[in-house]
Amino acid sequence: RAQIAHAKAKGARTFVVLHADTPFGHALRTVFVAEAEAAGMSIVATETYPSDTSNWTPFIKRLQAQSFDGIYLADGPSNAGALLRFLARADIWGTRKKAVRKNEETNLRYVHLLAPAEWKDARVIEEGGRYVRGLVVPIEWPGTGANSTTEFSRHYRQSFGVLPELFDAVGYDVMHVVQAARSKSRVELATALRRETGFDGQLGHVRFDDSGEPVRTVRLYRA
Repeated sequence: RAQIAHAKAKGARTFVVLHADTPFGHALRTVFVAEAEAAGMSIVATETYPSDTSNWTPFIKRLQAQSFDGIYLADGPSNAGALLRFLARADIWGTRKKAVRKNEETNLRYVHLLAPAEWKDARVIEEGGRYVRGLVVPIEWPGTGANSTTEFSRHYRQSFGVLPELFDAVGYDVMHVVQAARSKSRVELATALRRETGFDGQLGHVRFDDSGEPVRTVRLYRA
């Protein structure tokens, strides 16, 4: 939802989806399409490729025939670098600014590149190189280098001898929330979480809606 809002603010109105034929890929496609359409976006095409393919050209060629402002890439980080290179080979590049539909003189097309949070990975930067430029992904936790996580990271390292990762930060926040709710039963805890205005933790500010789902401000990372 945050990625779509970001792209929409930049003028994007039409999207295509390129995804792996895996449960992960299908799940991401379903959620992205639903959120995009809810935001008034048009999904003009979707393409599914085998999880073990090493040649994305046929799938990208079918997308090339479409007019679109952005592309959502629903796959794990292991294929990210190759996917971005194949897109660049097809003259589809990421942009930071307003997307430009196909330039008839050069065939170059600058679009909003969106991918899942798992793509914020050192391997993606290394393998994607300059092709990763403009890619926007959502992140739950800014990592140990952020100012807001300095104290937590320092204490964690003193205690365990290693730097914390995402699930360590999640665990820390869970305990913080439970302690702050000051409840004596599960029912009492659920009621307290819905009643509270929110909690501040390593993943930022979070509150819980009436269905019990967490609501937080998502950070976006742009390469």
